[in-house]
Amino acid sequence: MEELLRSLALFKPEVALTAGLLLVVLVDSTGAAWRNAAMRTLTLASLAVALGFAFNLQASAAKGALFSGMLVVDPLGAAFKVVLVAAGLLTVLAFTFRNSRELHGLGQGELFALVLALVLSSLLLAAANDLVMLYLALEMVSITSYVMVAYLKGDRMSNEASLKYVLFGAASTGTMLYGLSFLYGMTGTTALPGIQEFLAGGVPEASRFAIYAITLLVLVGFGFKIAAVPFHFWCPDVYQGAATPVTALLSVLPKAAGLAIVLRFFYGAFSTAGAGPWDLEGSIGWDRLLMVLSVLTMTVGNVAALTQTNMKRLLAYSSIAHAGY
Repeated sequence: MEELLRSLALFKPEVALTAGLLLVVLVDSTGAAWRNAAMRTLTLASLAVALGFAFNLQASAAKGALFSGMLVVDPLGAAFKVVLVAAGLLTVLAFTFRNSRELHGLGQGELFALVLALVLSSLLLAAANDLVMLYLALEMVSITSYVMVAYLKGDRMSNEASLKYVLFGAASTGTMLYGLSFLYGMTGTTALPGIQEFLAGGVPEASRFAIYAITLLVLVGFGFKIAAVPFHFWCPDVYQGAATPVTALLSVLPKAAGLAIVLRFFYGAFSTAGAGPWDLEGSIGWDRLLMVLSVLTMTVGNVAALTQTNMKRLLAYSSIAHAGY
């Protein structure tokens, strides 16, 4: 019980978002005439409260594992939580259903609930400290994103974008899960600190190829989430087909959360403990691999943007280039 209470005390942003999500669903189920204004107010309030808790968490510089090591609180996660919640809050503040040509007349409760669910799952992904939690949070981010992209149910382009997103996401997530299963079989643990400890003890020469294969398989899932080349093909179609507020959210939340888990996974599991902040080699030169990916992503994103005639596709390729940066 003490462990649970201590974890909940450092889990306040996620608790606020969960409470807001449940309240939005309950209010929407009433069918009352005032529910739309109430749901928007509840969404903004829960995001604002979560942002305040995230700022407090960052100011406290708290560190420690939560819920038996499934999640972790540290300065990296706290900084990303501020960015993620702030992005969700700004997006909801920037649009209303009345001033949106695309969303006018559609149900509001579903979208507000999905926004809160996307922010919540992004926070969980940024704080994941275990392979199981990493996968579950990544899937929650992905499934929520798929539904949000297809929110314009009567629009053919929206449905097509969602289908492409689902197909690319299923293939990339399955590939990543295959790599994670190899990693668990090799190390015997799903905890990132335990994986780091195993790899820091030295990898036999016979297992070195397996480590490289695991790295490539896991990078497929992470690369899809941050839209890094060559896993970026979904991005322009999804940006073009989704509603503009959804595009704004997808340009920040999944990518920032994906970047956070890339840092946490490779720096936290595939690095040499106590070797200095820039000695990230460990058992594999993963930093060189990421350098190659970043150069390819910057180049392809900027060059492909030159031929675009659609504003959303232009922003998509700009987003791809920024992932490289």
